[in-house]
Amino acid sequence: TCEPKEVGYLFPDFKKGEGVETGAVGYIATGLKDISLVRVGDTVTSISVAAGPASPRGAFTPAVSALPGYKEPKQVVFESFYPDDGSDFDKLKVALSKLKLEDASLSIFPESSIALGRGFRLGFLGMFHAEIIKERILREFEIPVIVTLPTVAYEVQKTSGETFTLETASELPDASEIKEVREPWVTATVFTPINFLGQVMTLCQNSRGILLSQIMANEKMIQLTYKLPLSELIFNFYDSLKSVTSGYASLDYALSDYAPIDVVKLDVLLHGEVIPNLSRIVLRSEAQKIGQNLVIKIKEVLPKQQFAVAIQTAVGGKIIARETLSALRKDVLAKLSGGHQERKMKVLKRQKKGKAEMARFGRVTLPPEAFKKLV
Repeated sequence: TCEPKEVGYLFPDFKKGEGVETGAVGYIATGLKDISLVRVGDTVTSISVAAGPASPRGAFTPAVSALPGYKEPKQVVFESFYPDDGSDFDKLKVALSKLKLEDASLSIFPESSIALGRGFRLGFLGMFHAEIIKERILREFEIPVIVTLPTVAYEVQKTSGETFTLETASELPDASEIKEVREPWVTATVFTPINFLGQVMTLCQNSRGILLSQIMANEKMIQLTYKLPLSELIFNFYDSLKSVTSGYASLDYALSDYAPIDVVKLDVLLHGEVIPNLSRIVLRSEAQKIGQNLVIKIKEVLPKQQFAVAIQTAVGGKIIARETLSALRKDVLAKLSGGHQERKMKVLKRQKKGKAEMARFGRVTLPPEAFKKLV
């Protein structure tokens, strides 16, 4: 609740008045410090102070009930946005605040990363919504951003009976506390030329799709309706669809329901330390394959250290894949122009001992440049 500072009409400039009547386009100067308290779709009404000795102080009763039909938008896709230049964090914060004024379906939560610094966790209605926000930040506010891999909102039911929405892998509780995990599914409609029918069906089946209907739109086009997991749809499904159909297919989808799924949290460890920003939720059956591919990719982008670095992926504390990045070696024998072999061996042993000491106490951080290549 608030006490309006000013009420008026738009003619088309602001014109102060006593109130706003039905059918008019007007404005209300609320005086609120936090604009997020007002959402698109809210019903604005006058209030009456609750009377009576039993009424709590400051209790208010709306003059009318909220208009029906409005539902608060539910975010289903989440991505983290970090400014490419850390000094642009405040500019990004202002830009997102302005976008939030126009788009009530956008959710914004501050977060931080060891590799990328301070940023924001954003919730979207879908991938197209996420692409629009990213493009607007770049074009309207001229702020280059680093965007992490998209994730979907899972529903987790714990053995205690509590149910909550899971947005990041770090929020997934221990397996012993989980009764069931449900993922969002969509009903997807694909229009494609009939000569690409086989390729499209193969793509949908590989994405765990379930065929619902198959209708001939005309002699050249066919309409396929599939149920697909949203987690499969957000990872290059659209690009793959355009690729296998030479750009002729079109896709439309709507969120349908949630279904149980067997997933685990895949952690990435560098030199024994978990990197939270690289953790992800994957199918249990795909964990081994994804973990192996991930450690190979990290090995390619991670700069060499003065000591050997173990790159591992783990599920529930169990290591499922490993690669070792060899140490950056310095030629300590270059300064020795001659001398006995024992002298050279002493120098090499001293170097080996020093690297072992660094490996014991050394820490490995993933630089922003390497993180960009991974996401």
